[in-house]
Amino acid sequence: MSLVASFRSRIRSLSGRKDDELIDKGPGRERLPGFAALFFLFAGELGCSLWDWQRVSRNGFFLAAFYSFTFLAFFWISLLFAAERFSRLVAWLERKVNPLTGLAGKILAAVLVSLVWNIVVVSLVMRYALGCYLNLSLLRFACVNMSHGLFEHMVESQRWMLVALLIFLPVSTAWVFYRTFRTATQLNLLGSPRFGRQFFYGWLVLFVGITLCLVMINKAEAKAFRVRIVNHLSFKLDPLLNFSLSCYDFYRQSKYENTLLEESGLTPRSVAFSQPSTAMAQKPNIVFFQIESFRGDLIGQVRQGNEVVPNLNRLARKGAWFTKGYSAATHTSLSNPSIPSSLYPLRKDLLVAYKADDPWPKTLIYDVLKPYGYATAYIASDIESWCGMDNFLITPALDLMIDATSRKRQEVLVHPELVRGDRVTVRIVPDRLTTESAIAWMDSRIKEKRPFFITVSLSDSHFPYKSSINDANWFQPAGVPAGSTFNEYPRAIKEQVRNSYLNAIHGIDILIGQMIDFLHRSGADDTIFVVFGDHGESFYENDLPSHANLPYDPSAHTGLIMCGKNYFEPRTEDYPTSLVDVVPTVLARLGLRPHPNFQGIDVLSPTRPPLERRCIYFHVDGLVNADGLLAAGHWKYFEDNGKGDRYLYDLARDVTEENNLVESQSEIAELLSSQLNAWRTAQLTYYRSARYYTRFFPPPPQMLNDKGLP
Repeated sequence: MSLVASFRSRIRSLSGRKDDELIDKGPGRERLPGFAALFFLFAGELGCSLWDWQRVSRNGFFLAAFYSFTFLAFFWISLLFAAERFSRLVAWLERKVNPLTGLAGKILAAVLVSLVWNIVVVSLVMRYALGCYLNLSLLRFACVNMSHGLFEHMVESQRWMLVALLIFLPVSTAWVFYRTFRTATQLNLLGSPRFGRQFFYGWLVLFVGITLCLVMINKAEAKAFRVRIVNHLSFKLDPLLNFSLSCYDFYRQSKYENTLLEESGLTPRSVAFSQPSTAMAQKPNIVFFQIESFRGDLIGQVRQGNEVVPNLNRLARKGAWFTKGYSAATHTSLSNPSIPSSLYPLRKDLLVAYKADDPWPKTLIYDVLKPYGYATAYIASDIESWCGMDNFLITPALDLMIDATSRKRQEVLVHPELVRGDRVTVRIVPDRLTTESAIAWMDSRIKEKRPFFITVSLSDSHFPYKSSINDANWFQPAGVPAGSTFNEYPRAIKEQVRNSYLNAIHGIDILIGQMIDFLHRSGADDTIFVVFGDHGESFYENDLPSHANLPYDPSAHTGLIMCGKNYFEPRTEDYPTSLVDVVPTVLARLGLRPHPNFQGIDVLSPTRPPLERRCIYFHVDGLVNADGLLAAGHWKYFEDNGKGDRYLYDLARDVTEENNLVESQSEIAELLSSQLNAWRTAQLTYYRSARYYTRFFPPPPQMLNDKGLP
C-alpha cells in the first residue's frame, strides 16, 4: 500500500491536481492565448518569407515552403526548449546554491528576453520600412550617423513611426523585463511531463527533417537554387535568426586578419616615388563639378522640348564623354571620398565613420598638385561632416574647405542662440551661395596668377529637389508632396517627383554655366573641367526610389565628362569607367604618373586593360549592405549581403535590369562571384591588417583572368 500511495503522491506532485481531477495532458487553457500569439507570429513570419520568395522568383516555391517550415519550426521549438531549461536552471540555483545566484540568473534572463524583444520589434518595423530585418550593418550605420544628421532625417521622414516606436518600445520593454524577472523560475511552457515528451519527440522529428533538408539542399543540382535557398533561410525567415547570423558573420570576418595577400602584387611604401621631370610643363586650372545624384542618362536628354543640361551638353561635345561612368557606391558617404583619393571605399565590412587619425595611406589629388604651386579648395553645399567625410577630405594640402557644417560653425559664433542644448541643426546650403563662394575664391586666385584646383559640390538635386534658382519650373507638373520621404513616396506621382529633380538639375546646369562663363571672361581658358555625380538617382526603377540602395544602373551609373582644350580631344568613350579613375586620368594628361596609392587607372591610356578583362567594383553600406562589379563592360553582378540575394544582368541585352540571370547563367554568376569575393577579400585583408597597410600601398583592383565571358 505504501508503494501505491507513494506513486499516487508522485502523480499529484507532477500534475498539481487532486485525486478526483484528470491529469493535465497539455499546456493548459491558461496558456492557450500565449500559444495562439506564438502561432500567429510563426505563421506571419512564414507567410512573409514565402511571399518574398514568390515575389522574387516563382521557381521552387513548394520546396522553399517545405524547407522554410521545417527550419522555422525547429528554430522556434529549440528556443522554447532552451528557455525552459534555463528557467529550471535558475530555479535550481535559487533553491540549491544561493539566492543571490538565483537573483543574478533572473536578471540575466530578463535582460536576454528584453534584448530579444527589442530586436524583434525593431526588425519588424525595419521590415515594413526598408524591406529587411535588422542586422549589424544597419545598426552600425545608425550609430555612426545619428549625430551627423540621421536623427533629423528620421524625424522629418518617419516622424510618427519614430514617435510610436520611442513610446512603445521602452514601455513594452519594461513590461517584458518585469514579467520575465517575476516568472524566470516558473517557466513551464510544455505543461505535464507527458506533453513535454510529445514535444520532445516532435523536436527530434524536426531535427531529422533538418538533417534531410540539408542533405537535399547540398545535393541539389542547380547551384543557384542552393545559394538562394540558403540565403532565404538565413536572412529572410526570422528576425532573431537573421540578427544572430549577422553577428556570426561579423565574427567570421575576422578571418581576413589572418589571410595572406600575395605581397609580390603590392607596392611597398618604402620605395621612393617620383614624377617625371617633364611633368606639369603646363599648369592648367582644374575644376571638379560634383553634382548630387547626377544620373548617367541626363547628358543629351531632352524633356518637354527642353535640354535638361544644355551647358553640360556643350562640355560633352567639346571633350570626352564617358557613357559608362559609374560611382564606387550609391551614396555620398562612401562615394564622395573615393573620387579625389582614387580609392575604393570598402575598408570595413560594416560602415565606420572616417577619422582624422585613420592609419591607412591615402593621397588625394591636391596632395599631388600642391608641390607644383597649386592653390586648392573644396567648396560644397553638402554636409561634409556626414560620416566624418571632412576628416578624410581635409589634408595639409587643402587650403580651404567650405561646406554646410563650416558655414554653420561661423553662423553660431555670431548667433549663439542657434545652439539648442548641445545640438545645432545643419542643413544643405543652397547651390546659389556655393556658386558665389566658388567664383569669389577663383577670382582671387586668377588675380594672384596662381594655378588652382577646386571641387565645387552642388546639392540642390538631393531629395526633396529644391532648386535655389528662382522660378525653377521648366518641367511640369512638378512638386514633392508633404509627407513624402527620401525612400518612399507614392509611385503614382513618380514622374511629378522626377520633374522636380530635373528642375533642380537644370538649375545646377545654369550655375555651372555661370562659373564657366566667369572663367572665360577672366581669361582663364587654360582650365580642365570634370563633371560627375557622386552617384545616380532612381525613381522606382527596379522598385527602388532615390539612392543608397542596391547598385542598379539608375543609382550607380552617373554622368562623367572631362573637358579641356589641348588635354581632352572630343570623343564619346564607351570604356567602363569608375569615378576612382577620374584623378589618374586627369593627372595623366599633365604628364603625371599615377600615385601607388591610387586604385584607379588612366582609362584613356593605350595600355589600359582590354575590355574583356576590365572590372570595376561597387560597395554599398546605406539602406542595404551590398557588393558588386561590372565585368567586360556589360555583365553586372552584385550581392545583397543583408538578405543574401544575388543578381546578374547582361546590360547589353537588358538595359533596365529586369531579367535576373543568376540561375539561367549560373556559370557566369559563379565566376563573377569568385571574382567579387577575391576583390572583397583583398580589400578587407589589407585594411584590417597592420602588416599590410603599414608596409604596402592598397592592392590594385583585380581584373578578370578568365577570357571566356561572352
